[in-house]
Amino acid sequence: MRNCLTALAIALWLAAPAAMAQTNTTEVIVKGSLRPKPASEVPPPPLEVFTQSPRIEQITLSDDGSRFAFVTRKGGQHLLTIYNVVDGSDKTIRLSEDPISGISWLGNDHIILSATDTAVRSTCPSGMDKAFKTAQAVSDLAFRIEEEAPSYSNGQNKPHEGITGLLISHAITPPACADYGVRSHDAGTIVDLRTKQSISLGEKMAGDYYDHMPLGLPKAVTVDGKMQLVGPFLELRDKSIAGQVAQRVYLWRVDPDTGRGRIVDDKGGDLDRIGSYVDDWLTDASGQPTVRATYTYLDETFRIEMRKDGKWTPILTRKIDAKAHTFAPFLAGLGRDGQSLLILDAADPGADGPRRFRYYELAADGKLSAPLD
Repeated sequence: MRNCLTALAIALWLAAPAAMAQTNTTEVIVKGSLRPKPASEVPPPPLEVFTQSPRIEQITLSDDGSRFAFVTRKGGQHLLTIYNVVDGSDKTIRLSEDPISGISWLGNDHIILSATDTAVRSTCPSGMDKAFKTAQAVSDLAFRIEEEAPSYSNGQNKPHEGITGLLISHAITPPACADYGVRSHDAGTIVDLRTKQSISLGEKMAGDYYDHMPLGLPKAVTVDGKMQLVGPFLELRDKSIAGQVAQRVYLWRVDPDTGRGRIVDDKGGDLDRIGSYVDDWLTDASGQPTVRATYTYLDETFRIEMRKDGKWTPILTRKIDAKAHTFAPFLAGLGRDGQSLLILDAADPGADGPRRFRYYELAADGKLSAPLD
């Protein structure tokens, strides 16, 4: 019996490796479930699930208080509605789907709709990589010198005079382009309530030449008994023409009925904008400029000038240092006394952290107040 058990044990021991070998070659099956592929055709939930658009987007009251205008949506349409509070009547004008930042009355017969963006003001031509940008007036100043410098090709002047002109051309070449301020860019539409027709503010303002863009909305003034719009407009062209810098800003007076306008000469003697940009103005009730802001790109200096005794006199001067991120202040209007100026300026960073814009009053003698906030 013992011999049988011993033989069985030996047989099992010899069979063990074979059994183990068979176990190691057994196929392993891993079971899992496939993730369902999301359906790309399923649209996102409507915006109304999360929020609801305001019933009235913009609203404004007429100067005489008899009517108010508001922008709303009804039946999927973007509408301008004018409601008469005297007799309860209303008038509706269909609008495009363009965004609207503000709405205001222009007299009793016109309404202006606007969309505003904030943009950097600079001497850099648009549409180019900044690494390759140079001041817009480089070629313009060269053109000016070539026109005004004596030429000795016809033998009428001495050779050294032409060389002097060339040296002057190199000497007054402006520095590389720089950002020096912040301005609002506005797309404005004037709606004539009598005809229900609209015109784009700045489009064809100068006839068939290039269009313009308002830098801030123009204000309504009365000239010869007729309401006009006065404000700064930016030329929408990048190419210099006849030695004049591109992207100039001028003060314009515009007829709201036709959209046509004319330049208002501020008597600064710099209509060609050779060497400097004049960017902004404050005007009196008749549209005549009383304050203006200029940036001279030859010496990178910003100035606010006030009209005194028929001349433009600087009351604030600031060197624009690109490395220090110096910015020019913005003309916001008149101060509380009606004589000083209200400006929006970027305060220097201090214990409070990064700089931020604050309101200040600038007196006619150049004295700057403490922050008004």
